[in-house]
Amino acid sequence: MTMGWSEKVAKRARVTVEEMEGVLSKYSISPDLSSKSVHNMYISRLLFSGEKSGSIVGNFKFEWDGLGPGVWSVASDGTNLVGKSTVLEIILWCLRGEPKGLQDDVRRWLDHVELDFVIDSDLYHLNFDVNEGVPIGALSIHDKSVIKPIDNFSSDGGFSAVMSRFMMEKFDLSLIPTRFKPSSGKEKTVLHGWTALSGALYIGGDHAHLLGDVQMGGLPARLLQLYVGLPWAHTLMQAKTILKQLEYEEIQRVSKVTSRDASLAELKKNLEADMKVAQKALEKLGDGKGDLKKIKELNDQLSSLSKEIIRDERSSEQTDVSILSMQAASDEDERQLRNLKENAVAQEFFNGIAPSCCPRCEKAVAKEKVVNEVKTMECSVCTETISLKDSESVNEAQIVISERQAKTIDAITDLKNQRASANKELVQKKLKQTDLTKEILALNSSDAFEVRRKAELDLARVEGALARILPKPLGEEKLINPDLNICKAILKEAQAAYDEHRKDLMKSLDVEILEIAKRIGIVSLEEVQISSNASMSLKKGGESSSFSRLTLGERLRLRIATAVALLRVGKHTGAGRHPGMIIIDSAEEANETDLAILLSELKKINDEMDYLQIFFASDNAQVVMSTLPKENCKIAHPGSYLW
Repeated sequence: MTMGWSEKVAKRARVTVEEMEGVLSKYSISPDLSSKSVHNMYISRLLFSGEKSGSIVGNFKFEWDGLGPGVWSVASDGTNLVGKSTVLEIILWCLRGEPKGLQDDVRRWLDHVELDFVIDSDLYHLNFDVNEGVPIGALSIHDKSVIKPIDNFSSDGGFSAVMSRFMMEKFDLSLIPTRFKPSSGKEKTVLHGWTALSGALYIGGDHAHLLGDVQMGGLPARLLQLYVGLPWAHTLMQAKTILKQLEYEEIQRVSKVTSRDASLAELKKNLEADMKVAQKALEKLGDGKGDLKKIKELNDQLSSLSKEIIRDERSSEQTDVSILSMQAASDEDERQLRNLKENAVAQEFFNGIAPSCCPRCEKAVAKEKVVNEVKTMECSVCTETISLKDSESVNEAQIVISERQAKTIDAITDLKNQRASANKELVQKKLKQTDLTKEILALNSSDAFEVRRKAELDLARVEGALARILPKPLGEEKLINPDLNICKAILKEAQAAYDEHRKDLMKSLDVEILEIAKRIGIVSLEEVQISSNASMSLKKGGESSSFSRLTLGERLRLRIATAVALLRVGKHTGAGRHPGMIIIDSAEEANETDLAILLSELKKINDEMDYLQIFFASDNAQVVMSTLPKENCKIAHPGSYLW
């Protein structure tokens, strides 16, 4: 039974399929296992308005409706700077979400932009105002005459994010990873999104590159592979980028470990030399055991004495608490005795009556005498002494309380005596503690001891440093990242799968490019060979040549031929991702005949490819009008502007 791709990778890497799949997931590498549908896009309407300022003033409004698949042109009668490129640049701004070459002054003039476009059979509407050059609006879809919003934006970054996210999803595009090393700094992985991928829609400038306008990180090759639908191209691209990343990280890691090992070896050598010096210094000082033994004995005594002092202080505190508690109990007994005595006196004097005056002469009884009755045991009226010996108020309760109070007072006296004795001993212990501390300090501060202790600390410090710098044996960290081996296996199997399909597909692409290029004006072209890295070799007029050696007009035609061929082959394979729209600006024509041939053949090619939409800017309105239908053209007549 034939092995699947995952099994081939696992076998090559000598790991399980589960381990291999884990690496795919970890680094987001996608096996090319499912085919995707081809999607087509065309613009159906463009509108923009605003107000010009500066040397040219006035309001403007440009609207181009009824657009669809076909060849469409903005042209002038030999005059530049009439707004042709601006129309194309505004289309690009809308589709990309960020401007490509839109002039700053034009952007400030704009106040409103609308673009309707169709992807497959769905109609989308982009509508935004422009405030000081900043787009504020929304992307929507027409669903059965109802406009449903998809996303909103209110900044340059927001607009770019909305369109990038939308286009990448609609055309089943994936971010293209490349490795990039800036002029200063570390090499890093760069992910190219819709802004870079949309470069395949635009043909303009000086035509220095066959595909797109960003050359870093092999991006043209990625565009070629993606838009023609080369099977396994994306997997191969991802694997190459991840492998470069891992190899770079491995080089950096090994370099760091090697450098660390060398530094640690040198440091170890120096520390070992320092340790020998410290050991010799200690040997010269002798062992110093006498002083050390004495200090240890004194420290032991001080420690034991300090513990005793702490215990004694705690005991003294507990004694104080006990005395306070007993004093409170004695005070309570005193209060109870006083209450009993007061009640008994009240009963003896006037049977509990408290007279306010003498019953004989009605002289008022002084309050002081009433208060002193209990203390002096004298009647506050007649001053006779009253004895309570035979009174019933003198009862057993008074006797019990008095005896209890007496015992409490005796206990308090004993505790106070004990505390006084303990405090004397505590004072003596603290004096001894002070003496021991002074003696230890004196021994520690001696010159011989200081020198010896410093030497011991130096040795201990060197030994500790040696232990810290060698947590692992030198060179132990030079183990290769296991993911590296698996990624190499992924790359080899992806390359094998890619090569299996690439040859026939690239041959078909060569045939298409040659046929289209000859049709649109490069009649002396005899052979074309485009490589999978988007470089082109060719034969023209019996001589071998290359894309960069051609004239400007020839490079323009080859770029157009390549873009159309990508669409044709991608459509045929059912795996192409090109949206089906081409915008051509800055077309430099040698003469009217060449332009007529180019436009005429593009129209024929478009008739053969009913899904293709081409926008073309030219400064030869006469040829454009004679070749294309009138309704397909926007013309700036002499002395006027397109908008």
